Amino acid sequence: MVRTDHDNGAVRLVRAACLALTLIASLCSPLQKLSAARSPATPSVATLLSGIKEVNYYPATSGWTYMWANWNPSAIDADFARIATLHANTVRIIVQTGAFGYPTPQPTMLGRLAQMVSLAASHSLRVHLTLFDWWSSYTDLVGSRQWAQAVVGSYAGDPRVAVVELQNEINPANMSAMAWARQMIPYLQHLLGGIPVTVSLSSAVGPTGMQTLSRPYSPLPLISTITTTIPVATCRTPTQRCGTCGRSSHPRRCSLAR
Repeated sequence: MVRTDHDNGAVRLVRAACLALTLIASLCSPLQKLSAARSPATPSVATLLSGIKEVNYYPATSGWTYMWANWNPSAIDADFARIATLHANTVRIIVQTGAFGYPTPQPTMLGRLAQMVSLAASHSLRVHLTLFDWWSSYTDLVGSRQWAQAVVGSYAGDPRVAVVELQNEINPANMSAMAWARQMIPYLQHLLGGIPVTVSLSSAVGPTGMQTLSRPYSPLPLISTITTTIPVATCRTPTQRCGTCGRSSHPRRCSLAR
């Protein structure tokens, strides 16, 4: 999502990320109490997340799954250098089950993810890994655990990883999704050795959706944080997938286009 010739777009991305982190901070207090009750010696969620300045990332010409299929580490390296000059310190990287292979990820894709993490670290950037994008097989817990372990198990306690997000824009009204997340969140927390585990919500659900997941009696009582996805780009193509950001059925011209 970094463009080489439109500084205003990059600034919008940073502002959107800052707004998302403000929303995270507003929810950390009650969740921090839950975390402290489980393990007093563990750093608080607020401490782990303090100082994060995050940019949601795709290469400008290879959105969504195209980032993995059209692998271009030179372009990614250059983008990460640009992000570092914006004084961001974290990049959000989305991992799709379809792109990687499910329930057994392809070794090639795991290698690309490892290279992505290393490229980010070379520019003093940490990564926010988002899992299970474009996926809804919520009854397959065995496959879910197998895939998650293969993708992020090797990053347990890795200081290069700031956050691991279970799923992009989970639907709090989908009870199957909630039942799945209720099993997967503690699994990831155990697997990751103290790295904060999150879920994200679409901005369409609004504050009510966020409050639902943060309440003590919520279907997801063990989450570390909740983030919200703030839209910053739309596309003109109403009936075909946009080659820039990978989305379809957007009403306006893609703001990520060069």
